[in-house]
This record gives sequence, C-alpha cells and structure tokens, in this order.
Amino acid sequence: MVLERRRLLGFAVLVALVAAGVVFVARNWAVQGGGAPAGATLVSARPAASSAPPRTSSAGAPAGYFAAARLQRDQAESRELADLRALAGDPATSAAVRAQAQEQILQLEQFQQEEAQAELVLQAKGFPQALVLLRPGGATAVVAAPSFDPASAALVAQAVAAAADLDPADVQIVVRGASSGSGAPSAAVG
Repeated sequence: MVLERRRLLGFAVLVALVAAGVVFVARNWAVQGGGAPAGATLVSARPAASSAPPRTSSAGAPAGYFAAARLQRDQAESRELADLRALAGDPATSAAVRAQAQEQILQLEQFQQEEAQAELVLQAKGFPQALVLLRPGGATAVVAAPSFDPASAALVAQAVAAAADLDPADVQIVVRGASSGSGAPSAAVG
C-alpha cells in the first residue's frame, strides 16, 4: 500500500515535471510581464479586448527556431511516453494507475498525430515554417510570416482547430517576423 502510494506520488510528480517542460517549450519566448519574443507577434483567435497592437519587433524568424522547438517538443513527449509506458507495464502498479497511464499514453499519441497533421496543413496553406503545441482544450500555433493579417490568422486558427477538433477561438497564434506591411505591428485578430 505504501509502495503503491509512493509510485502514484512519483507518477504525479513526473507528469507535473513533463507538463512544466511542455509549458516551458510553449512559452519559452515569454518575457517578464508578457509580450512576444524578438521577431514575433502574438495574435489571438479570440476577439481583441482593445485596439492596442501586440508587442513585436522587426527581427526575422530563423528556421533554426522551428527545428529546435520541434526537437525539444518531440524529446519531451518521447520521454513522457516512455515513462508512462513503463508505469502502464509495471505489474507492481495498481490496475487503476496502469489504466490512467494508458489513457494518458493514448491522449499524448493523439496530440502527436494532431500536431503533425496541423503542421502539414499549415505548410500546405503557405506557412512552410510552422509549429503546433497542443494541450487539453487548446493549442498554440507558431508560424513564420513576413506579413500577417486577419485573414491569415483565421486561416491558421481554422487549420489547427480542424486538425485538433478545437474551436478556432482556442488557438493561440504566435507570428515570428510579422508586420502589417506599413511597418506597424499586426493587431490581435478575432
């Protein structure tokens, strides 16, 4: 009984650490007080509360960012899957914990398929550099675009929402290297 509680506690700590790692990957560009990283514009699929534009900079979006972020995401997911599979296959673990681990494995594998599908759709729709990070009830899409307008935001939100069975309003969009064409940053899009 004590061993089973320790395993359950250890599993809970592991899941929390992996979740924190995924959140770190998704938010590694956040700065103190919020805002977008250099070369990025944060665009929301939700209606904007004000007409104030999000923070941005004029720096470009290097392809290396997308490769590194995708690698980091995939490695974190692979470690989490390995840990969950070990837990699900451990006969010393209770049936309830094994079942919960198996459910989490299925959800993570589903997220991986949906992320890959959304990224392929975004690439087919003209965003060759795209990264999608799914979480329960929402997603973050990071795309590289020299310019980004409300139609582009709607296209990205719809593509990710369709691939992940989400509402487009639940898709947060981060644009790297965007401007509105006039030198001003693009605004949040509803």
